[in-house]
Amino acid sequence: MKKRNGFVSNSSSSSFCIMGVEMDSEELFPIYCKATGVDGSDNVMAGCDCDIDRDQLKSEGSKFCPKCGKDIFIIEEKYEDLETMCDALGIEMAYGDRTTYVGCNLDDNWSVESLVESLQDTEKKLKELFGDVDISVHSGVTYN
Repeated sequence: MKKRNGFVSNSSSSSFCIMGVEMDSEELFPIYCKATGVDGSDNVMAGCDCDIDRDQLKSEGSKFCPKCGKDIFIIEEKYEDLETMCDALGIEMAYGDRTTYVGCNLDDNWSVESLVESLQDTEKKLKELFGDVDISVHSGVTYN
């Protein structure tokens, strides 16, 4: 019988290197809405099909339909995932350890000229989107 020492895992990992800023979906969403013209407000909808006076019930403090027990109103969030938002904004993303970065992926094969041009374009884009932010190079490993 063989004995294994050290770390053993069935998961795969990948490394990343990105020039950009640390960001999460909640921070990116209003910027995405402004830049793309997407309506980011919540959509309040009826929670059930019952014929009831929802506004009256809400004013009385009720949250549930007296006929079926479902919520009187539900809120549908108009929210995109981080990848969709980054694609629409023309930037890339990488997941770090409990952190997400958006910017320019440096893992691709670049010529010196195209790398410099891409970094300059990304810096300009990030400053337009986020204002005066600290842009730096981030690297790490993600585990799937």
